[in-house]
Amino acid sequence: MVGGITAINLLGMGQYLGVSNKATIHLYSSGKAPTWLNKPLPDVAFVWHGTKRLWSPELSQNEKIATQHKWREDLPSLRLSAVEKAYLEVLMDVPEKTDFEHVDVIMQGLTNLSPRKIAILLNDCKNIKVKRLFFWFAERQNYPWFKKVSHDDYDLGSGKRCLIKGGKLVHKYQITAPEHMHG
Repeated sequence: MVGGITAINLLGMGQYLGVSNKATIHLYSSGKAPTWLNKPLPDVAFVWHGTKRLWSPELSQNEKIATQHKWREDLPSLRLSAVEKAYLEVLMDVPEKTDFEHVDVIMQGLTNLSPRKIAILLNDCKNIKVKRLFFWFAERQNYPWFKKVSHDDYDLGSGKRCLIKGGKLVHKYQITAPEHMHG
């Protein structure tokens, strides 16, 4: 399934695009990467993300957290992660491949997330870091939909998570974040 930052951009929620001559397509699945991903294409780079550490394989079959995207008239629609799911997929890569500032800018544009979809995703989410980051970034924006989602309803694990060296501890979610993003 097309997901992460690719889905966010295709759904019109990306705040900025990277500059590249190649289109980068992020694909997400609990299965193994297909062999055709290794075949070079001139203008496309595929990035494979396994989701076994993120959620159950059954979640991908849930139509409530996916959408169809017609990208070319002569080809079938693409199956995309819904924006709520795509955002959580992006959080998997923080801070190793995606920086705090980028996901914060994305969250600033997510004014109309669905609390029902968020509940489905957070109930299935296995990754403590992703859940904690989601709540921290969402709380920073304080959108109306956020009032319908409580971190107390989800297992956020225990213990501190050092996500960035030299960062400052966010006590409520027990994660370290860049100092300039506090307050």
